[in-house]
Amino acid sequence: MTFALLGASVALAAFAAATVLASAALGAAWPALAWMAGRTPPSARARLLLALRSLPAALGAIAATALAATAWMGLEPRLAPESLGAPLAAAATAGLLLLALAARRAWRSWRAGRDLARRWMADGVPVRLPGVTLPSYRIAHPWPVVCVVGTRRPRLFVAEAVLESCTPEEVASVLAHESGHVAARDNLKRLFLKLLPDVVAWLPSGRALERAWESASEAAADARAAGACPGAALDLAAALVRVARLAGSGAWVELPARALLDGGSVAPRVRRLLEDEPAASGRARLVAAWALLLALPAALLLFSHEPSVLRAVQQATEVVVQAR
Repeated sequence: MTFALLGASVALAAFAAATVLASAALGAAWPALAWMAGRTPPSARARLLLALRSLPAALGAIAATALAATAWMGLEPRLAPESLGAPLAAAATAGLLLLALAARRAWRSWRAGRDLARRWMADGVPVRLPGVTLPSYRIAHPWPVVCVVGTRRPRLFVAEAVLESCTPEEVASVLAHESGHVAARDNLKRLFLKLLPDVVAWLPSGRALERAWESASEAAADARAAGACPGAALDLAAALVRVARLAGSGAWVELPARALLDGGSVAPRVRRLLEDEPAASGRARLVAAWALLLALPAALLLFSHEPSVLRAVQQATEVVVQAR
């Protein structure tokens, strides 16, 4: 067994172990982390939740490269006659499987979005909308769809019912909301989340974290639209209520893109837009959450330069390599 192949197996095994452990720890800590992130400004909360969701994969990458691979390449004798045992092979396969599943999720999500955009473009009518620079299409759809599809070349799709039922001011507020998603690159972030090679999405708390990020990104887009001009918050609140009424009792069909209305209640969003007082900043909670989030990767990177730590890691990998 070549030295390089054994080293790659060690790195994959370290990645799998660190990622799974970090995913479980994140799931266990989610209630406290959710409290820390609560009632902070939507855009700041969305950034924090995205970073939290990325943490297990980041820790896995650091463990694989800065610790395991560095210790193996620097301290392991290159001529030692060693072979790949069953425990190491299984752990390395798990790491490889995590990477493959993440690539498959991202590919399927991208392809679904591409196919949806092509279908709606073929059936829709190009339309010029005020204040929108994206290619825009008016579509006939049973649900009052308003959404941006695509990452590299996003396109805006608006259901006929929305354009015909909403006032010009309400339409403008809805378009400002979608422009907020484009400015924040939310579709690209969703694709990035699909690419994360971890097990967070398999855990109930992990799914709750992803829903919290979606909610925060919607709130951030709402806030951006509400601040566009005086009275925009009232216009957007009225538009949300009107679009919800258009949906009526119709069944929501899951789309590979985030729509203005996704079948959930608009009441919390409307209340937030109509609040007279701004939400509490929660600065102390935000600082505490960021400090906790950055502490682990910073510690791993710091320890990766300690010879004693690298020696301990190399000895641990030896145990795994020699296990049969």
